[in-house]
Amino acid sequence: MNRVALSLALVIAAGHALAAPSDSDKLEQLRGKLQKLSAQQESATDQRGALTRDLKRDEQRVAAAASTLREAERDLAEQQRELDGLRRDQETQRRALKRERSTLATQVRAAYVSGREERLKVLLNLEDPSRVGRVLEYYARFNAARSARIAKVDAAVTELSRLGRQVESKLAVLNGVRKARVAALDELEQARDARRQALAALDAEIKVRGGELNRVKREAERLRKLLDSIGDVFVDAPFEGAATPFPKQLGRLPWPLRGRVLANYGQPRAEGKLKWEGLLIESQAGAPVRAVAAGRIAYADWLPFYGMLMIVEHGDGYMTLYGHNQALEKRAGEWVQRGETIALSGDSGGQNRAALYFELRKGKEPQDPRRWLARR
Repeated sequence: MNRVALSLALVIAAGHALAAPSDSDKLEQLRGKLQKLSAQQESATDQRGALTRDLKRDEQRVAAAASTLREAERDLAEQQRELDGLRRDQETQRRALKRERSTLATQVRAAYVSGREERLKVLLNLEDPSRVGRVLEYYARFNAARSARIAKVDAAVTELSRLGRQVESKLAVLNGVRKARVAALDELEQARDARRQALAALDAEIKVRGGELNRVKREAERLRKLLDSIGDVFVDAPFEGAATPFPKQLGRLPWPLRGRVLANYGQPRAEGKLKWEGLLIESQAGAPVRAVAAGRIAYADWLPFYGMLMIVEHGDGYMTLYGHNQALEKRAGEWVQRGETIALSGDSGGQNRAALYFELRKGKEPQDPRRWLARR
């Protein structure tokens, strides 16, 4: 009876194991939910009006062009490093060839001075037969060394020729990458021009309607709803991304980027009728934005006012937000480590200067980021 019960238990356990989704399946399910969430935000944006849609389109073009340019510059740097390495190898091979040719020339001159029949002459002039074997061995070694030098010279010439072909090939690749970089830079400038026009039109509409306060309130409420939805998505997705729980990192988190703080948490904004719920940190356009702690990308898309927005979930209900980026370097669902680059800083979301908007939340409630960030 016990055997039957044990067998039945094993069968049931095996059935559960087969039914349980794998880690990759869970990741795909999570990404599917996050993509659906992003699509919902996109649909809501499309209903906001033509000017907002135009700004979104143009800032996404800027983000795509900036990412392409960054990739081209990485390729350019890598190809240049490889070319520099080939040229160093080429120079090393040239010096080696010069040395071998010099040594060989010395041996050839010595052979010429002693005459083409030097071994026969020496043998005929030897009076001591016991020295014959030694002389023959000497000349055999001398000729072997000379042959080896000739082979080395031939090999060096062949290797130098091969390196020369490699350098020419790498130069062709490098020129292609340079052209791609120029094209990406041109696309970026065109996208920025279009963005400036869209932004000017949107600003003009806001001034005419006097709706800046309502706009900020509306976008803040929309962000809260988005965070609620993200919380729902991650309820069944256990966090396993950090050795140190997020709450224990209070006062020890690195800053997402270096820069002067333009607005502090709790500082009045919108004519004093609202308050900042995070930090606005001045930056250079394209500066790397780094995750302050290990986590999972919960949102990576454009959102009105916040622009190219990255939200990282850190477990225990904590999330960090990185807004106004020029480009996003990670996709929703990906794991990131503390200090890893997740975005490039910019001025998206209708801003008139490059700056990072950084928030830290516990559930719905914004926290003062300075309490969590390390002193600098």
